[in-house]
Amino acid sequence: DEFLRQKLNKEIKTNSLEFEKIEKMVIHQLYREWSTNGKFDRDSAFEPILKYLSENMEEIKTTFDQNTKLKVLIPGCGTGRLNIEIAEKFEIPVIGNEYSLFTIWLSKFVLSSKFTDRKQNYQIYPWIHSSSNKTSTESSTRQINFPDLNQQAFEKVSDKNLLSMHCGNFLQIFNKDDKCCDDDGQRNQKFPIIITCWFIDTARNLIEYLEAIYNLLPEKGVWLNIGPLYYHFEKENRVNLGNLNGHG
Repeated sequence: DEFLRQKLNKEIKTNSLEFEKIEKMVIHQLYREWSTNGKFDRDSAFEPILKYLSENMEEIKTTFDQNTKLKVLIPGCGTGRLNIEIAEKFEIPVIGNEYSLFTIWLSKFVLSSKFTDRKQNYQIYPWIHSSSNKTSTESSTRQINFPDLNQQAFEKVSDKNLLSMHCGNFLQIFNKDDKCCDDDGQRNQKFPIIITCWFIDTARNLIEYLEAIYNLLPEKGVWLNIGPLYYHFEKENRVNLGNLNGHG
């Protein structure tokens, strides 16, 4: 009886954690990245990146088109909305990298042709399981329609084969000794543009992320970063200013 009780408690705990991941990583990402209602939230992160690329893309293309294949790498790309925005607007290959299995499944679902041909035809209720920051029942039961991206946008990048995804740990896939193959099967490739959007703070060791990004950038390459400095693993690696300055 005790064994069964412990096993049941473990299953309940595991299922609760999985449900929390689904709610925060899947449901909320659908709202933020694939609905009209979430446009304000994603624009705060995406627009500075898209603005910089719009203002500098001609110079970047002039620098790299002759010697290095122009392409974009986005580690921690989530469900891929930024990927498709860049690929469609600038018509250049975008390689995504994502570690979360839940997010990968969601990305595959959202970017499938059977899904994107039904604009705003699906509904979710992202806040129905949360009571925080609610002023009324209506705010908890608010319906969100998705996706807000039509089939033509997806077909444009799909027909030109501009999107690809590498699933797994960023440091393991894109390490300096055995970098992942690109679409042409070549190793030791460089990425003229690397974009980290709400990703850097997921590092267990920030220096390893910085070294990996440095090794993946060619000379005159561009690294664009936006996001918080809320380090998920700060309790494992305590670094102060004295350490960084060589005095700690």
